[in-house]
Amino acid sequence: MKAILHFTNTWEWSGGLGQYLEWNGYKDQPLPKMDNYSWDKYRQYISQYYNCEPCKTATDKYIRTVLNRTNSISKIKYINEPAIMAWEIINEPRPMLPQANEAFISWMKHTSALIKSIDKNHLLTTGSEGSIASDFDMKVYEEIHADKNIDYLTIHIWPKNWSWFKDTAIGQSMPRVISNTTSYIAKHIAVTAKLHKPLVVEEFGLPRDYQNFQINSPTTFRDQYYMAVFNVLMESIYTKKGIAGANFWAFSGTGRPSLEHEIWWKRGDDLLGDPPMEEQGLNSVFDCDSSTWKVIDEYTKP
Repeated sequence: MKAILHFTNTWEWSGGLGQYLEWNGYKDQPLPKMDNYSWDKYRQYISQYYNCEPCKTATDKYIRTVLNRTNSISKIKYINEPAIMAWEIINEPRPMLPQANEAFISWMKHTSALIKSIDKNHLLTTGSEGSIASDFDMKVYEEIHADKNIDYLTIHIWPKNWSWFKDTAIGQSMPRVISNTTSYIAKHIAVTAKLHKPLVVEEFGLPRDYQNFQINSPTTFRDQYYMAVFNVLMESIYTKKGIAGANFWAFSGTGRPSLEHEIWWKRGDDLLGDPPMEEQGLNSVFDCDSSTWKVIDEYTKP
């Protein structure tokens, strides 16, 4: 197994850019489930990061610290650690507002140059979701991946978060979900041809049928979705169109959602693939999901 490690996050659930802003005097970060939250307020708040010089300086210091760290178990410096496949600048980078595009691109390029100046042994990527991250402005996506320090492109695909189906109506929306997914991948494959760099479908996932969170509930539509994405992957590999790999989200193994309280994570619960601000078990693939593993095995066996 190889690790892909990112340095920070656009989203609040791991601190991320908002934490750097708070540390540097920016007040009233709008957080989900709080009275002051709205998507527009959150975008406005986070977009300030790219012009916050102390925030960016602190991030640089953190990156240098991580890259120069020695693995306490293997005693190998991270820059020489073979268990690391690649570094990722940030999970799901977004300028957040069009007026922040230029400052965002500048920061991404600065950060990629910093990482490569310290570690030339590992691959480096952006962590981008694709053009959706800049309100479908493909120019921003192209520019951050055209950077000489970026080795491969990434996209993420989240039909639920992107409202490709409503509520629990996954089944009746599957034609649209699959069509939108294949179209989104194809649009970004075109960029790989232009930049001569490979693409990784870094995250894709779908809830269990009818968004049921119990592990004994069926995964009929998820299995169909995985097959559709893997078919695109295999076709691209055979025709050499640019996709280098795809990662389903998320492996939760022997972990289980808690049955003792509501579906949000609480201290002491198993750590699943679903981040804490999402319902636990929402996109998780458990060790007992035999039909899903059958699909995965079919496409991953030699």
